[in-house]
Amino acid sequence: MQPNPKQEAERWLFYAERDLGFARMGIELGGYYSQTCFMAGQSVEKALKALLYLRGMRLVREDSVSELLMRVTDVHPGLDRYRDMAGRLDRYHSVSRYLGVPPGIAPYEEIGEAQAQEAVGQGENLVLEVRNIIRLAR
Repeated sequence: MQPNPKQEAERWLFYAERDLGFARMGIELGGYYSQTCFMAGQSVEKALKALLYLRGMRLVREDSVSELLMRVTDVHPGLDRYRDMAGRLDRYHSVSRYLGVPPGIAPYEEIGEAQAQEAVGQGENLVLEVRNIIRLAR
């Protein structure tokens, strides 16, 4: 049985919001900025996947925020304003997850509080927009 698209979107958005809450805690604790950016990226990834599931897609394996954003802007062109943020989140994902990308740089050297604040703030904005899109969907 195929899941109801709106219910599946809401399920993914729930986890996006949980990831975002965890990212906020990283800022509050201080010093966990690369992990905060990683979790903000996870949140945005899940929120964008929620929009694809809302459209009835069954399995979305893509994990690049930039690629996911490109896939949803055909129906939600207003989200294109997050393009720069998506690129930064993809970079934070690589830096936080794969030590040595770029070579010789550790995540804590590359990502600071300003980047973490921006990632969470932009993530909150995008997740809120996705929440409104899903709420208004039939």
